[in-house]
Amino acid sequence: MDPLTIGVAAVALNLRHARNLKDKRQILNGLKQKLRNAGFSVSEFDVSEHPQRAGVGYSYIAANPAQVETALKEAESLFIGDWEVVRGETDLLEFDFEKSEDVQNYWDSLL
Repeated sequence: MDPLTIGVAAVALNLRHARNLKDKRQILNGLKQKLRNAGFSVSEFDVSEHPQRAGVGYSYIAANPAQVETALKEAESLFIGDWEVVRGETDLLEFDFEKSEDVQNYWDSLL
């Protein structure tokens, strides 16, 4: 079994035109839905009561590292709108299920 590649990204946003928390919620819900429609798992973080500050984290998992890198790159285009990306970071992680000692012990117990 090939290892899984996990792409993780986090973005801090300045929602320039949000005047209140209702505006903030509307903007974030739309952005999070766009990311979900593109196949990402999404979560809001650094939740602030300030209507113009927000953080969004998202991840994508696939067996092919190039597919994950492409998806993360395409997600950048979703962050074009009435907000400013203050900071963004991405990271790729490799998870090899078969190398897990617990998994090996389980497979061995079946033999």
